[in-house]
Amino acid sequence: MSYLDEYLHYFVPQTNRRYADTVFRDLFGDESRKANTLSLYNALNGTSYDNVDDLEITTLSGAIYMGFKNDVSFLIDDEMVLWEHQSTYNPNMPLRGLFYFSELYNRFLAMRGLNRFSTKRIMLPAPQYFVFYTGREKRPEREVMRLSDSMSIGGVSLEVTATVLDVHEGSNAGIMQACETLAGYAHFIGLVQKTPAAMMTAELVDTAVQQCIADGYLVDYLTERRAEVVNMMLYEWNAEEAIRMIQQEAIEEGLEEGRERGLKEGLKEGRKEGRREGREEARAAFLGQVAQMVADGLLTIDVATERFGFTEEELTAALGA
Repeated sequence: MSYLDEYLHYFVPQTNRRYADTVFRDLFGDESRKANTLSLYNALNGTSYDNVDDLEITTLSGAIYMGFKNDVSFLIDDEMVLWEHQSTYNPNMPLRGLFYFSELYNRFLAMRGLNRFSTKRIMLPAPQYFVFYTGREKRPEREVMRLSDSMSIGGVSLEVTATVLDVHEGSNAGIMQACETLAGYAHFIGLVQKTPAAMMTAELVDTAVQQCIADGYLVDYLTERRAEVVNMMLYEWNAEEAIRMIQQEAIEEGLEEGRERGLKEGLKEGRKEGRREGREEARAAFLGQVAQMVADGLLTIDVATERFGFTEEELTAALGA
């Protein structure tokens, strides 16, 4: 059994793979729960909108990252708002935002029948980009990431800013107080995170769901969506853990093979060659696992190239092997 088969067999059961959404997206990006979206927007901006019809959901249903859709995007009061949930820290969120906003603006022009080649200036909704962090690694309450931080020279003419908010219970208290649903989400995530991701089971997630209801958080939502939430959480946390473990084990196995070969040869050059070949074998093994993830629909080629450093040609060749 391959790394991918083994870990996805134990961590991401086949019956759960259709639940590739996140709880965050389900809570704040669903048309039927626009009241939650509006409440969080008001909490973030100090506004008091009360008509859900003021808000037009524009989420990119075809945009995939690590098997998950672009979380939430919408139009309101001449603003283009993008929200992303982040369960692992990623310093490249502004770059992802650039790609998302490019497609959102393309769709905006198409939906409004606007021509980018027009001789008249096209007025665009202003972008607003928030990232909601729920990972286990400790991060600041509020952090501003800029695309220009990833560029080697200053004075750039293109900028994307992502405001990253830690939404664990106890962080960003003002926003939590203003948005009851976000506070409930933070409480639920805290209950789930009491269990290491690698040890997550449906029973433990369901216990967290029941405890959250008993604590008075997200009562209606969790009561109605109990089974779906369990499956979404299993997919979300365990897919992350599976990918991390696949990568680590492939690297360790390749390095160990390299060390053994080098020791047998007993020469410095042999050790160097063994380590080099071990790294190459590890990379080839991991390439095969990533290609399998692409084939299974857990990753797109674009995401695989961005996250793991393989070229599109390498992945295409591995998929055809």
